[in-house]
Amino acid sequence: MLKALIIIGIFVAVFIYAYRSNIERAQQLEAFATARGWSYSRLDKVGMKKRLETMYPDEKFSFENVMTVENGTGELLLFDCGVSKRTRNNPYFTMGGLIETPKIAANTPAIGIFPRSEIDKLLDFEGVEVGSQEFSKVFHVSTKNKQMAEHLLNSKIQSVLLNHEAHVEWKPVRLAIGNGRIVVFVGINRGDEAWPIIIELLKDLEKSI
Repeated sequence: MLKALIIIGIFVAVFIYAYRSNIERAQQLEAFATARGWSYSRLDKVGMKKRLETMYPDEKFSFENVMTVENGTGELLLFDCGVSKRTRNNPYFTMGGLIETPKIAANTPAIGIFPRSEIDKLLDFEGVEVGSQEFSKVFHVSTKNKQMAEHLLNSKIQSVLLNHEAHVEWKPVRLAIGNGRIVVFVGINRGDEAWPIIIELLKDLEKSI
């Protein structure tokens, strides 16, 4: 009986800690957004779930915090979210950003872009060879349409990503281009200094299309 009570007490303590952390994070981001003239929403009030699940049909998303940096054409949003495979229920959490662009047709299938890692080398995972030799050494591409990927990943896009990879301390966990938008995920706990870098990267990518 005592053991059961201890276990229950631990679960309650973890739940309270997580709840307080989420509230503190929300308050921090709301203040951060307000100070910059951006709008802020707790949870998903701008249709982020539908937008990302269009690009990632095999995954599901839950949004904690969303900041709208720019509205209208070229809408730019920043977010915290949980991501998991549809067949699993063990989400990981990430910060990220999204920019809408009329330069990409809404029905364009999304391509995924991932920085290469030591794990890729161990698994001999090459992905699809797209772009210059230099680009292919740093990134691998996931797509069912290599011709579309080659069209979207022009030399300017490759240059932006290689420059970011070379000069920014932290790297994107993954990116996607398609369905009328560009999405960047950067992992969690990057700090507020990551938000301006995400904005700059998204805008540089959008300009290069």
